[in-house]
Parts: sequence; structure tokens; C-alpha cells
Amino acid sequence: MEVYLGNEDTVLESIENIPFDSEEDIEEMLYKNKTLMGDQYPFTRQAQSGDRKHIPDILAVDDNGTIYVVEIKNARPKGEEVLMQALRYVHWIKKNPAEIKMIWIERKNEQDEDTIFPEPDWNSIDVGIMFVAPVFDPQFVEIVRGSLSIPIKFLTVKKYRVGEKEIIITDRFDRMETTSDERGLPTFKAEYSWKTYLETVTDEKGIESAKKLFEQTQKVLEDIGLNWLKVRFNKYYIAFKNGGRNVLELYFTPKGVAGLSFHLPMAPPKMKLNLPEEVIHRSSWNEDYKIVYIPVVDIGVSVEELIPLFTEAKKYRT
Repeated sequence: MEVYLGNEDTVLESIENIPFDSEEDIEEMLYKNKTLMGDQYPFTRQAQSGDRKHIPDILAVDDNGTIYVVEIKNARPKGEEVLMQALRYVHWIKKNPAEIKMIWIERKNEQDEDTIFPEPDWNSIDVGIMFVAPVFDPQFVEIVRGSLSIPIKFLTVKKYRVGEKEIIITDRFDRMETTSDERGLPTFKAEYSWKTYLETVTDEKGIESAKKLFEQTQKVLEDIGLNWLKVRFNKYYIAFKNGGRNVLELYFTPKGVAGLSFHLPMAPPKMKLNLPEEVIHRSSWNEDYKIVYIPVVDIGVSVEELIPLFTEAKKYRT
């Protein structure tokens, strides 16, 4: 099958599927372009245990603090050996959470204090697997799905050439996320809500201000035509999602105070947006994830004054 891409002048260009050079090529691309993995945030690559026998390609953490072993193949994964290799990494992490915690803390310390960087429950660590490959054999997927009761995700990554440009296309499909109890029986992961936030991340005053900020955010989203975004309560923040991509979040700082974060192509000062000076000075930008964090409650700014950020996030993520 041949595929062509048309431009404004209806001139067709051939789209050529080209292979990656190696698994390391895929690994480097995913680690440098962290949004390609969706809600999984890679925080280290080629992590080694003390005996240097366990070296997963990438370790990532998701919204709920689950650690993911990212197992990358540059061809169609086949056979139980791929599954067993990933499970050995999972076993290593569960047996050595202190080593992973040290790596996680080092990465965490590189972030600004307002940056969302979910922390696992180190006393009862949840571990899942993300398999990454250009294509998956249906039989392999069924074997994995039928064998495990831990969180499992599959990510296809393909590279195409259009003229002189290269295009990366990813597609993710997941199984229902579960964990297992001490008997090995599957149990569903906890749901998060205002109640769990009150119990774990903030107090009554923090919840009250966060709920008010949430309502104001929903009103602005409705005004600019984004009220169709899916709302998802996560362990440390509330995401407003377009499919698998976050457009913005209502987050809690380490002090339990609510703020808003927006996914943008570049830092707001470079975009020359019409924002209050206080917002520019008090915001923090994460270049890795292309997110700006606004401590809205601390600043005392109104959500309406942030409409330029809503608008740019809409352009960037929808």
C-alpha cells in the first residue's frame, strides 16, 4: 500500500515508512520527547542495580505514582522471553524500592517546587510495564493480557519520511489497570476525589479554594469552547484531557495550595501573551514537559486573566 500527503497546491508527496536505526534510537527519542509517552513521565534510562544485571530501557512514573518499566523493541515482540525480561525488572523494582527512590529523588530535585512529579508510595510500590515497538503481534498482546494482573500499556512508535522531513506517529492501547493483593488476586486501583485530596494533599481551606478554582476553570473552558475536555482526578492533580493528552491541570503545590498548569509550545514570556506581570514573575516553566505552572491561589489572580493561556493551550493540544 502506498500513502501520499497533499499540500495546498494539491501536489502529492509520497509518505515512506522508514525503520528506526536501533532500540537505542527509539529510547533516546522517547526520553528526549517526554510527551510521546502520554501520562507516563520518563525519569531515568538504563537504570542499573547494584549487580548491574537489571537494566530496563526507561523507568517512568504515571499520574498516580505507578512506576513503569518501559521495554523497547525495534521489531515485533514475540515469545515469552520478552515478557519474562520485563517481569524480572518488575521483580527487581519491587524488591529494591530504595534504589528506585534514590533515582527518583535525584530527578525530583532537578524540578521546580511547583512542578507536578508524582511520587510513588514507597511502602507499597505499584509497578507496571509499558511495551514499546513499531508493531505488536496480536498473539503476544493476548499472552501478556492473559498472564498479568499489573498495569500494562502498549505503545506503537513508527517513523515516516515526507520529502526531507521525518514524522513520528505513536498510538497507545492499554488494558484495564489493576494491581494484585497479597494473594495475587487482581484488585482495581483506587479512584481519586476531593475526599482523597483532603486526606492526602491539603486541608479544608485548601479544598475550598481548589473547588472554587475548579469551578472558575470550568466556566472559562465553557466560554472558549473547551467544555468537552474530559476531567480526570489523579493522585496529585486534576487533568483536563483531550483524549490521552492533558491540555491543562489543576494541581496542588507541596504546601497543598492549588494552581493551574498549561501545556504550551514555549514559555509564556517568549509568546508575548497579554498576562498580568505578577503571573509572568511567579510562574515556573518546565522545558522538558512544555508546561507552565501558575500558583493562582497564592498570587490571587483571577482565572479570567489567564484566558490567553487557555487559548494557547487549546491551540497546542487540541
